[in-house]
Amino acid sequence: PLADEINRAPPKVQSALLEAMQEYQITSERETHPLTRPFLVLATENPLELEGTYPLPEVQVDRFLLRLRVATR
Repeated sequence: PLADEINRAPPKVQSALLEAMQEYQITSERETHPLTRPFLVLATENPLELEGTYPLPEVQVDRFLLRLRVATR
């Protein structure tokens, strides 16, 4: 899946994504569902200078293997 503008997501969404990335499962309405491995997450984020953006928790940042910074004009 693509987590677009991940650093604008509310805490509940961040928590659900972290569960998927860390535990390879999702919980919905008290039911847990395993995810197919490998489970790959691609994400985009906005610069922290923009309003409404927040730094990602380090535990979540550590789950990403690669970070690519794209220069803007």
